Amino acid sequence: LERNNLIQGSKVYVLSNGPDSINLATFICSDLLDFNERIFNGYLNLPCVFIHLQLNNHPRHQDIREYRSCFFNKKDGNKEVICLNWAKGTRIPSAQEISFSGSALYVKTDELHQSDDIVNSNHMRGLYYTYWSNRYSHNYYLNCYEGVYYFRSTKVCQRSSSPSRSKRTGPEAGEVYGWNNGSNDWVLLNPDDGLTGLCHELNCNVPSLINNDLSPLEKERLLTLSCGRISSQSDKKSKW
Repeated sequence: LERNNLIQGSKVYVLSNGPDSINLATFICSDLLDFNERIFNGYLNLPCVFIHLQLNNHPRHQDIREYRSCFFNKKDGNKEVICLNWAKGTRIPSAQEISFSGSALYVKTDELHQSDDIVNSNHMRGLYYTYWSNRYSHNYYLNCYEGVYYFRSTKVCQRSSSPSRSKRTGPEAGEVYGWNNGSNDWVLLNPDDGLTGLCHELNCNVPSLINNDLSPLEKERLLTLSCGRISSQSDKKSKW
């Protein structure tokens, strides 16, 4: 579908407020399949936010995510990427139904706020934290299902702020809204992370994993310890 109807362009437009501003650029789906650093000229050394809009059945394919590896392979953490794919269950004619959305925010910083309260609060609001160890970066996946997600995040670059105030502490999730056909209005949602459904599907009789009294992090630690995949005490980078 895209191959036969793609309107090819020759320019990349970058929005900014001036030479010292954070830069913003958007890309559509396969624009980044043939990623080339030369396209961005001098922008790889500047603070940027990239928004990647997709209708993609395979958002984790190596070719579609290669550009992120390039951005986050640099020492400077002055890039953030927001990937927005269609929701799980979306189907278009002559195409496979989307089974995994992969919408996410990608951040690289050593100042991230990783307290249990923040991680659990974000998780309950459909913003799921993972660590990208190969690139020393942090990924926040949005719940796969359709919704409007509100979150706040610190700026990717804070050069003009004083050292005591210039902290990139990552996103904090707020309300999640979904469309209600009955009331013809937006309503608040409580995103389901799918763990309980997966346990039932696998006939996994582990009450602790479906116990609402345990936080998401407590369940993750239980699984990690049970599988023997906990980091050693000598691993100073371990936060869990």
